[in-house]
Amino acid sequence: MSKKRRIKQLEAQVAELEAKLDGKAEQKAPKKAAKNSVNVYFDSNFVNSLVANQMKYGRRSRLDDLNIDPNDKKAVRRARARRFFRFLWKFIVVLVIAAIVAAVAAAILMVIVWALVNFQIMTPTSNPFIGMVWGWIEWFFALFGMDVPVF
Repeated sequence: MSKKRRIKQLEAQVAELEAKLDGKAEQKAPKKAAKNSVNVYFDSNFVNSLVANQMKYGRRSRLDDLNIDPNDKKAVRRARARRFFRFLWKFIVVLVIAAIVAAVAAAILMVIVWALVNFQIMTPTSNPFIGMVWGWIEWFFALFGMDVPVF
């Protein structure tokens, strides 16, 4: 903050204090909220749930959530195995979905490249990418003992 601005602020404070001493202080109107301001209200249940469910990272807190006696080793192992298999199942589902998406994208790409080569718009030697995909197409048809149909 510049010295001049600071001096002006201090002079304004001095003038305000002198006015209060003289009993001539002006009654300031309360500040109104800006027209574009937004009042945010939090539901008390929401706030309480945030406070109660703090982030739990440790093994002890996870066992506490499962309501398992830590001394019952069999139950603890069973709970850990159940949690691991739940994670493994979710991971496998994500991988299967990714594989399906990749297979559909590859099939669409192969159809497009087959059409480009078949209608002589491009040749496998004209573009390295087209040549690579054409190799995939030949390999795929060779799996079933067929040749790529070219008109």
